[in-house]
Amino acid sequence: PAGSLRTMAGWAQWIRGGLDALQSKHLLRTLRPIVPIGGAHSSPVKVMLSASTLESWLGDANGAEAAAHRRAAVLACDRAPRGEALHGVTLFSTNDYLGLSSHPRVRRAMSKACEDWGGGPRSSALVAGHTAEQRDLASALAKLKSKEACLLFPSGFA
Repeated sequence: PAGSLRTMAGWAQWIRGGLDALQSKHLLRTLRPIVPIGGAHSSPVKVMLSASTLESWLGDANGAEAAAHRRAAVLACDRAPRGEALHGVTLFSTNDYLGLSSHPRVRRAMSKACEDWGGGPRSSALVAGHTAEQRDLASALAKLKSKEACLLFPSGFA
């Protein structure tokens, strides 16, 4: 009803209804606090989190089968040495599951590239064009994988 959205109360009710619908379908997501094991310069794959955060995360799956798959994907749930409420967990749900973002050589190369070329998200070459450096990177990756060509996606999403 368009008329009911003309007031703040109408908008609040519409938003609350949408959030309630997402919650009932187990589609509402929340931010979960984690602490990288080894500090700020360590891999985001190995983290510490509280028992309540872990249980909340595991409980968000749709149905028992999905919950079992999620439990299997969160490995190494050992007690943390410094706190009884924290657990060490290996996450395979990140876009950095190989931990390359914390590798010293990759970090140095990223720093140099940012100094030389700037930083920030662009778009795929199909949308915003590409530079000679991006073309050279794609060619090198294609050669590394013995392929005819390679297409880069800077966000990890096609």
